[in-house]
Amino acid sequence: MAELYLIIGLAMIGLIVPIWFLSQGAPFVPTSDSDAEQMVRIVKRLRPRKIIDLGAGDGKLVELFATHGYSIDGIEINPRLVRRGQRRLARHGLTGRATIRRGNLWKIDIGVYDMVVLYAVSNIMGRLEGKLRSELRPGSFVISNYFAFPNLVPIESRGRIRVYRITPGLINDLQLATSEERA
Repeated sequence: MAELYLIIGLAMIGLIVPIWFLSQGAPFVPTSDSDAEQMVRIVKRLRPRKIIDLGAGDGKLVELFATHGYSIDGIEINPRLVRRGQRRLARHGLTGRATIRRGNLWKIDIGVYDMVVLYAVSNIMGRLEGKLRSELRPGSFVISNYFAFPNLVPIESRGRIRVYRITPGLINDLQLATSEERA
């Protein structure tokens, strides 16, 4: 009988733990210091006016870019990480230049930004590419840590960091390719 209770207990843990993790949002994997510095070098060269970090995690990149003088907003779904990031910005006196707020990247309008930075997971890159193409203005930049988009071609790659530029006609080209595939 004890074995039955053990099996039931383990099964319950096997159900509860994944549900708890899913309720916390996407998995948090911090950007390495070397990748973060690589991103700063790229941002300095491209000189965006307004940056958004989709999936800001603990606010490391938001803090780093704000420290270098950039206006940046971070969006994070995990409430614990949002609080950690907000404390980080306050501790460094950056709350006037940068924000981190709780939000769902699928539900916010990113059209006011001319640069998006992200460290997303591979299974959302296709859907995220569609969002970026439809909402960002031509000439906007996207910096992706590690994962590539399925159809966008990077204009630059530095190790695991890829830089993309949203170009005029990109949406029409994608719609045309999709229409041709259906025919």
